[in-house]
Amino acid sequence: MKKREMKPNQSGEIVETYRYGNSIVHICDGYFAETPEEVERVLDEHHAAGWVIVNKLKQYV
Repeated sequence: MKKREMKPNQSGEIVETYRYGNSIVHICDGYFAETPEEVERVLDEHHAAGWVIVNKLKQYV
């Protein structure tokens, strides 16, 4: 999976901030999927990432 960064022309407000150990994650409202196609693409990417995890875990069973 590739790292995503905000595009220069994107704007938005930070709506949530999470801390995980030494990492800080900001959730920006300017980067949510807005169209049905974008939502479908995001879901496809999440499902693909999930299957990669499942297949990796199968190696240890």
